Formats: sequence, C-alpha cells, structure tokens
Amino acid sequence: MNTLETAIKKLPVVCGIAALMTLGMNAKAMAAILYDITDLGILPSATRTYASGLNDLGQVVGTAYGDRYQRGFLWSESTGMKDLGFLQTEYPTSSASDINNAGQVVGTVDGYFAEYILSGSRPFFWSQDTGMVGLALSSNYKDGFGKAINNSGQVLGNVQGGLTSMSFVWSQSTGENYLNLNDLLGDYEYLYANDLNDNGQLVGSIGKYYPPGERAFLSSIDGSITEIGTLPGRDFSGASLINNVGQVVGTSYNLDDEFNLIDNSTFLWSITSGMTDIGYYFYPTDINDSGQVVGSFDGSPIVWSSSNGIIYLNTVINPSQDWKLIEASAINEKGQIAGTGINQSGQTRALLLTPRSGEAVPEPMTIGSTLLAGAGLAYLRRRQLLSSSKVAE
Repeated sequence: MNTLETAIKKLPVVCGIAALMTLGMNAKAMAAILYDITDLGILPSATRTYASGLNDLGQVVGTAYGDRYQRGFLWSESTGMKDLGFLQTEYPTSSASDINNAGQVVGTVDGYFAEYILSGSRPFFWSQDTGMVGLALSSNYKDGFGKAINNSGQVLGNVQGGLTSMSFVWSQSTGENYLNLNDLLGDYEYLYANDLNDNGQLVGSIGKYYPPGERAFLSSIDGSITEIGTLPGRDFSGASLINNVGQVVGTSYNLDDEFNLIDNSTFLWSITSGMTDIGYYFYPTDINDSGQVVGSFDGSPIVWSSSNGIIYLNTVINPSQDWKLIEASAINEKGQIAGTGINQSGQTRALLLTPRSGEAVPEPMTIGSTLLAGAGLAYLRRRQLLSSSKVAE
C-alpha cells in the first residue's frame, strides 16, 4: 500500500515533467523557421525602401525614398534593384504597385514633390520594351493611381477629381480607349475596384451615398456585376482581393450613428461556398491561388490560410538575420512573400521571404491538445494503480 501511495503521489510530478517536456518540444515547433529573408538593398539616392508587389519569378516592385527623392523600383535576383525612373519634370516622383509574370509594372507618378505642387498624379505602365508610359487621364480627373496588373497585361487603376472618381481597366491593345467602370453602375452611384485576376474578373465596392448601402461586388470586364452579399448580422461589405480560382477576400461591417465602421470581420468568398466569416478582422494585402492571404493583424504582418489560421511572420523568420517585419505586401504561387522590415541599425528595407522546404507549419493548438492527452494518460494510469491495489487486497 505504501508503494501505491508513493506511486500516486509521484503522478503529479511525472505529469508536470511530461508537460514541461511537451511545452519544450512544442515551443520549438512553434518557433520553427519557415522563411529565409533576402534584403533587396537600396538605390543610391535612397535611405529606405518598401515592397509592394511580387510575381511568380520572385521579382519585386516597390518604392525607394530619400531626401526629396521617391522612385519606383524593380528588383530581381539577377539584376538587383533597378530605378524605374519618372515622367518628365512635371512628374518627378514615382512609386510601383504591382508586377505580372511578364515583368510588366504598374504604378503612379506624382507631381506633388516636397512642398511644391507641380501637377497631379498619374498612373503608369512600365515594361522592358516600352519603359515608363503615362496613362492618359480624362480632363475631368486631376489625379490617377495604378493599382494592379494581371498576366494578360490588363491594368486596373483609379482616377479622381473633385467629388467624382472612376475605376478603369487599360491595356496596350486598347490604349486610350480604356474601360470606364462607371459605365457598369446601373442604379448605383459609385463603384471602386480594388483588384483583378487573370480571368478579367474585378472586385471592389459598389453602392449609394445616401442612404449608405455599400456592397462587395464581383464583375467581369464584359459588364456583368454580382453583389456577393454580407456576413450575418452585418449590413455592409467591401471586397479587396481576388485570385485566379475566384476566391475573394474582403470585409463585412456595420456603421454606427456617426457612420464609423463597427463589427468588422474579414471574409473569404467563393462561388461554391459563398461568404465565410474568417472569425476576426485583419487587413488583407494579397492572396495567391492556394488561398494563402498576407496582411496585417493587430499591427503585425501575418500570413493566413484556412488550414493553419493566422501565423505571425515575425515568429517564423530566422532570428539570426536580425530583421523585424513591419509589412507583408504580396505573396506568389511559390509562397514567397514580399514585405518590409527594420533591422537593429534602424534601416528600413524591402525584403523577400522565401519558404524553407520541408518545414512543418506551427499548429497553435498542439500544446493544449498534448497536455490534455497527458492528463488523460495520467488519469488512466492512476485508475490502473488503484485497480491493482484492490486486486492485491
């Protein structure tokens, strides 16, 4: 009997040791290095760089900043960082937004330079063959912005002037005869497109000013528009991103009496499953065809998928490389991520994160599940010991 009592008394100690071992093993799993980081460098006149777009070849575009200096850049492993230039003297600054697999770039040139206003802003298209080409604006619009480009070379942009705005689709074949998406409005009062895929599908927000009635939409360039709804308990929605398999990421929300956004939640939508509540709100910046989404959650760069949930990228990068990520901007089909980070010297640089092959993705529930299993085993062991003592008696 004394042996039994001693064994039972030792059970908490054994369980505690097992729990600590479990915590140790899973802490290591949770700290697995999933990505290696490449510093994309800097242009000669710049002091900091930010990444914004990424293609499947690992080419990255973004913007370099310095004292009275701003230039869009294109980076590749073979050539390093290239200055994309600017348009004449009236548009002395540039920023690059997106790049397709042909190496074609879209972005914005800007006439707002330091304290001087030389002109408005204008979307641009860049390729190795054409160099930088400014996209023509209607006289009704002063400012324009290049947002996205697909692998067919179709450019999505937005222009605005006063209280009016317009989203448009441009390509080299159509030139100045670009598609004015306001032609698709119908009974709506405004349309703002945020992304397009290789199939020519567009997503964004469509609605009326008063009473407010904004909805996420999916459209094809042939003119059909489909509202994709709202999450339960929410009255409004807006779509941010679409991939080539038709998955849409956006936000559904309500408005308070002062028209502030409340009850925000991020959604994933597809034609087969409809709108699914991801369960929390984060700011999405890109989605690949595997459904991996990068963005920001509580101010931290993340990658999200339906299978793994949110992974904080700063917990899965190589700590010996001395970077703290501040942005995750784009993700390609290889799972590479373009982002921006700060090193211990305070330098801000555009970065490329490349997945390590064969690394297991951390599973946040592993620790809890293992501890529960350990507690269950301890309970069963205690029952066995008690049963044995009864038999012995």
